[in-house]
Amino acid sequence: MIAKLPDPEVFAMAKDLSDIERATSVQGRASRLRPIQDGFEAAVRAHGAKDISKFWIDNLVGLTLPAGRLGAALSIPGVLDWDEVRSDGRDATVYWDMTHVRAAAGFNDYIDAGYRGQSGSRAYAGQAPVRVGIMEFQRQDISALNWVSWNHPGLVTGRLLNARICSAALCAESSGWLPSYSSHGTATTGFVAGSIEGFGGPFIYTPEDEVARSGVSSGATMHYYLVGTTEALIRGLEDGVGTLALDLMNMSFTICDRCGANTPGYDCGFINGAIRNALNNGLLVVAAAGNDGHAGIACTQGYPAILPETLAVGGYDSSWNGQTVLADKPVAGNYYPDGGGITGTARGGVAMRTFAGTSSAYAGVDILGPYHVGYAYGNPADPLKVYYPFSGTSASAPVLTGALALLKSGFYGLRGRQLSAKELIPLALVMGDSFAHVADGVANTYIRADMSDVSGAGRLRMRLPSNAAFPGQAWQFDAGSFDLRSTDVRIGELATPFTHHRYALTWYGESTDALSDVDVAAYRVCGGTETLIRAHADFDPRKRLHTLGTDVPPGCTLRVKVAPVAFPPGKTLRLYDAWLWHNGVDP
Repeated sequence: MIAKLPDPEVFAMAKDLSDIERATSVQGRASRLRPIQDGFEAAVRAHGAKDISKFWIDNLVGLTLPAGRLGAALSIPGVLDWDEVRSDGRDATVYWDMTHVRAAAGFNDYIDAGYRGQSGSRAYAGQAPVRVGIMEFQRQDISALNWVSWNHPGLVTGRLLNARICSAALCAESSGWLPSYSSHGTATTGFVAGSIEGFGGPFIYTPEDEVARSGVSSGATMHYYLVGTTEALIRGLEDGVGTLALDLMNMSFTICDRCGANTPGYDCGFINGAIRNALNNGLLVVAAAGNDGHAGIACTQGYPAILPETLAVGGYDSSWNGQTVLADKPVAGNYYPDGGGITGTARGGVAMRTFAGTSSAYAGVDILGPYHVGYAYGNPADPLKVYYPFSGTSASAPVLTGALALLKSGFYGLRGRQLSAKELIPLALVMGDSFAHVADGVANTYIRADMSDVSGAGRLRMRLPSNAAFPGQAWQFDAGSFDLRSTDVRIGELATPFTHHRYALTWYGESTDALSDVDVAAYRVCGGTETLIRAHADFDPRKRLHTLGTDVPPGCTLRVKVAPVAFPPGKTLRLYDAWLWHNGVDP
């Protein structure tokens, strides 16, 4: 459990102070907050709490409670919020460092081959490093600090090129924020592309330490945005599209109904349009799922990850279990009962809930990333805390964002062309291990027994395809797009023998909700005879991963047909698809 305690000085900390004022306000913060934290510790230990850890950046106290004592602990007065990081009773204690993350998610093949995000951007015809935006949401009355540390050791290697504060009118550079300490913004930024390569700070690191303490895509550049209202969020997206020509934007936050959207004529449609416009212009938003905020007075919960134009990221823990998103806000001293509460995740994918019902009945996520990660740089002032524990989809999302930078770099190197923002989504989906029979020697990759195979929600597992430069690799992939008219049937065919295959597609239209649908069917073709393998018809979610775990022997082909459903006469829809297949052993 994590308890959020009152913070009497957070309002002052959140202002855009001068460098000197901000440094002064940070000094001594731990001692000023100690009486609040010590008082809470005494109260919660009376209920059997143990494993107490205190964090002065956000005024949080972490703890473990015995079974049956949760209700009593929730009655302690003066706690602003509780967060259950235990998540469905599964492992929440082991925090992977970046060495574990890279191995588990398959990043090492890309990094060892020289693909670290240093190319593949939409800028300069793919020759520039991938440009990654990291947006943080910070109201003046926020209960946590989301500033990025401008001079943090993980970010001083020239990769953090911009730190911009946005209002409704404009985005402007800020030269100096919190000194060298960890905060939410610093952590999410470091997960994407932070690195201590060549850093000669207060500690001496071995080469192995440097690898363990570097982010996913250390060849990419980072561009930080701080926004505090929905209007500023939209301005930040516009700035990222037009001014900085970003390729990706990580959003590890929720949008709430107290952030400037509750005004007549200003509501969620503006955010829908801004995120869709960003995608149409080459910028993909990667959003942490499970956040339960509104975007405005008429909006459903779950922004921004609920939008189909984002890549919504869930999490898995160090025991390889997919995390469920439970209702984690206490009501009258109790958590919502099973089946109650709010699911704030994305359309498409598989539900991240444990109560009874089919997985198609609830919103879900697109793909899963590591959920408990030891933030690589910790607090340099405390050599005993060289790793800063960081939990939740706020960690999963930037790991995925860094993975997409690797993917863009690898695709550019292997295929000789840029991978568009819209092509990235289906290619990310096929990088999720979602075969029903594939266990990776640890656990089945399906999250629930009733999980549909038409979904994302696989654990991220990057595969480096083979080409002449990399002999011996069994994997192949490709991505592209095609137009489908109301009278068309699109036929794609693979003649290469393989043992496993994945196909994903997505599409966009004139609005978020009013979209035509498609059917997808797969056939094995041998000697000119088609044999239906599997068909998926009339699904509303427009981000689909089709896992076809079936052999196609030599002399046969796989034929995939995509057909329109209920298209208006004369309508044309552009679809983006990706293929991944291999002819080796089970992954």
